[in-house]
Amino acid sequence: MRYTRHYTMKNNILLLLFLAISGLSFSQGNDISLYSYYGLGVENVNSYGGYSAMGNTGVGIDSRYQINNFNSSNLANILPNSFLYEIGANTDLTNVSTSEISQYIKNFNFSHITFAFSAGKYWGSSFSLVPYTKKGYTIDLESPLEGSTSTYPTRVEGTGGISKASWNNGFKISENLNIGLDAAFLFGSVIQEDRSYINNTSIFKTNDDRYTGFNYGTSFQYKTDKLIGIRTTLGASITFESFLKGKQVSNVLKSTGAYQYYTLADKKDIADYNLPTRIAVGISSQINDKILLAADYRLNKWSGKGGGSVDNYFKDQTIYSLGMEYRAVKQQYSYWNRIKYRFGMFYDNGNLSLNGIDIKEYGITAGFALPLSNENNSMLNVSYMYGNKGTTDNSLMKETYHKISINLSLEGIWFLKTKIF
Repeated sequence: MRYTRHYTMKNNILLLLFLAISGLSFSQGNDISLYSYYGLGVENVNSYGGYSAMGNTGVGIDSRYQINNFNSSNLANILPNSFLYEIGANTDLTNVSTSEISQYIKNFNFSHITFAFSAGKYWGSSFSLVPYTKKGYTIDLESPLEGSTSTYPTRVEGTGGISKASWNNGFKISENLNIGLDAAFLFGSVIQEDRSYINNTSIFKTNDDRYTGFNYGTSFQYKTDKLIGIRTTLGASITFESFLKGKQVSNVLKSTGAYQYYTLADKKDIADYNLPTRIAVGISSQINDKILLAADYRLNKWSGKGGGSVDNYFKDQTIYSLGMEYRAVKQQYSYWNRIKYRFGMFYDNGNLSLNGIDIKEYGITAGFALPLSNENNSMLNVSYMYGNKGTTDNSLMKETYHKISINLSLEGIWFLKTKIF
């Protein structure tokens, strides 16, 4: 019987890897946000498990059965012989509007794949792959023709993004204190394509900026039963400032009405891309058997960071998040009483300042977790987010979006010897 469980778990992991690769391929080339024009693109802020339905809180939440991407010290809570693995995806519908026009953008993306396990009595470890940033925009321009009053059309398209492969570890220092250590490899490319049409000549220019680098961080969680409710957990994390090495590959393709083509190619080093120090603190309190409350504060030191000509628009970013989880416990073994209901909200003052205006974002969240088995803590987490980003003032854009995230969180058992009866 145990041999069958091991076999099933291995096949589930292969299935998750296949779905992740398919998701990475499927999500390429989508319009994501016009604000992804800046820097390396918009950041992936999705949380694991059901925490996205709690306003993306999690720094101070401790759990034995969910992987916490906001605080790796929580990995030390994983039970011996437990193996946790998870894959996530999301879809959103965004209305992009200016003071004059509006349009809708639909998008589907793979959000993460991760697995975690107990590596020792006081040590938990995890590996993950996530899209760290994404570019996806299309801009149509009318540019003045030099020496003339005429203009010519140019279409600018951005695609690509940076991926992040992480190895995270949590260590139990005492009954109440855990610490975490994080290491990540970042890699990928951001591509901008310019298509210009001048009289009977078309010019197609591509800049492919390729980046690689590492970043590191640390975290802690401290649990106490002397503050609020049954148990309170205090948490904090810091990801240190880091640099990505960059190379640019440029191509220019020119065609005339006579169908004559020629290509110019260039490859060169470009400025390192400077990623900011990120600081987060959080608290969660298990008020009673039914209610969990959580709050987070994040500070990302973006001012003066980046690496390109447009990156002087960056500013320091602060994010505030609140979340709640509710579960009925009258009949512990009833399926319906094991369902978890989650709610939250967040406010983000943004890391961009354009035309003298901060690009702020705020939203509300809700969701639920459906148990998948009576024998373990596997869950299907579903969350919904409604949010607003930006403004139509000063010729800027406002994005109003509806986003649905689905995370499949599975629990398995490994490192058990097969018994023959």
